[in-house]
Amino acid sequence: MNRALSLMALLLILSVSAFAQTVTPAPELLNFQGRLAKPDGSPVADGTYSIRFSLWSAVSGEPKNGSR
Repeated sequence: MNRALSLMALLLILSVSAFAQTVTPAPELLNFQGRLAKPDGSPVADGTYSIRFSLWSAVSGEPKNGSR
């Protein structure tokens, strides 16, 4: 019985490490939904607006990861 448990544990560890090796690439597009508001928090009027969205790797100002 002890040997069977050891074998099961080994198989579990091997299967987990095999799944950890698979890497999925990051998507090229990121869907984001939010609410456009004025500085006081009130919503802006309906219309077309240009917005720049940036992703940064750290608060300290590290190089940005992407911008659209």
